[in-house]
Amino acid sequence: ERSLGLLTLGVGGCKIEPIGDLPPSPDAERFEFPELPPRIPEQLENAEATLQQLADELLAVEVPRLTTGDLRERQIGDEAPLQHLQQLLASFGLQPAGPRGGWRQALELRSTEPSGDPAAVVLRSPAAPVGVRLPPPPGTQVEPDTPPAPPESPPDAPPETPESPDSPPEAPLPSPEPSVNLAPHGAFRQPGSPSIRAGLLSTAIFAAGDKLPRESVAGRVVWLRMSKDFDAQTAEAPDQIDDVVGSARDAGVLGCVLLCEDSGPGIERLRERWSRSLRRAEDIVGDELLLVGIVGAEGSRLVEASLAVGEPRLVDVDLGTREVAIATYNLMARIVGRERPGEAVILTCAWDTPDLLQQERDTLRLLATIAAFAQLASWVQRSTRPYRSLLLLLTADGGIGAGQLEHARWSAEEGVRPTMILALDRPTGGEIGPAVLVSGHIDEATAAVDKAVVGREGR
Repeated sequence: ERSLGLLTLGVGGCKIEPIGDLPPSPDAERFEFPELPPRIPEQLENAEATLQQLADELLAVEVPRLTTGDLRERQIGDEAPLQHLQQLLASFGLQPAGPRGGWRQALELRSTEPSGDPAAVVLRSPAAPVGVRLPPPPGTQVEPDTPPAPPESPPDAPPETPESPDSPPEAPLPSPEPSVNLAPHGAFRQPGSPSIRAGLLSTAIFAAGDKLPRESVAGRVVWLRMSKDFDAQTAEAPDQIDDVVGSARDAGVLGCVLLCEDSGPGIERLRERWSRSLRRAEDIVGDELLLVGIVGAEGSRLVEASLAVGEPRLVDVDLGTREVAIATYNLMARIVGRERPGEAVILTCAWDTPDLLQQERDTLRLLATIAAFAQLASWVQRSTRPYRSLLLLLTADGGIGAGQLEHARWSAEEGVRPTMILALDRPTGGEIGPAVLVSGHIDEATAAVDKAVVGREGR
């Protein structure tokens, strides 16, 4: 019963309030789980239940230490609570940032960019030579004096037949070639990590939107003809492509290439859009499609001619891209002296200097606050549209007033619109370690890393 009472007090003490509103009087404060802060993304509709569950789990572990364990008796100058706070933050994936204070959350990104090698998406007959150069098997030694040979060039495509953009679908198809490179006629990407593949089985052409027969397309590269009203130049085109590709992926295909009637500009726009990508490493799964692409009018005719023969066709893929790992930090302590984030997610909680008679409750407040902070960090880490920054402000003898004043100053001077602020008062007497208190600014190296990553993301 005592633990349950402390849990209620601890959770009730973590009052999340909108910035700019005065805190309620102690008499009017209700001991209940806090309301959601303003402007939390729509995908966090279950935030209250998730946050309460996290706080419950954390307090279930920490309450015994507060009631019967080593944190029950706290003396002025005792650094055990501070050390415990550091351990809690570390358990949430936070690392000290520099000798002058601050915390950051490590995040691994994967950047896909052109390698400089020519791209090849070859549709060929089984008897034709492989259209890409496969990497040597693991453990195979390559002679150092033998320079790598350039990728094999497929035979030239047949001469173009002049035709108007409004040519009917019944226009004569070009003579089929044993091998044709579709890369110059379309835009392609690999949702997973870049890889070179040869001999992928191909399907016949299906209409986009139709239900695909799994027994005919599973484990193959499927060709889907887009409707005549599809326009690759519109802003909605990428989302339309994602919808069609997603349906094909559900049918078990290894790759998906769309056929459309674009004469060139739309394909070029998609090619530029897909040439580079920056994603979280944890978002890349192992069962992604090996190829996603779209070809224009000329490429569609070449595909139709190749598949019209009625013989099996294979697909070779080498998009000429490489993957680079980037170590960055999604969550950082940001304070006076550095550029502010454009939008910050900040938590407000009044946590006063502990009274001798309120030590247990105050410590529970701190733990519940850290639990809330950890959940917000998790939301920020999962958020992809848009990327958000999380500001953690640890103050001494400031409390909620310091957080609101800082918010007001940022809004007036910097034009920044923080969502919430987290302000923790000094939990004990004496000096607070620099790994806990954000008293200065983050070090130059951390600032340089952050600036470089922001520059690469183009924001």
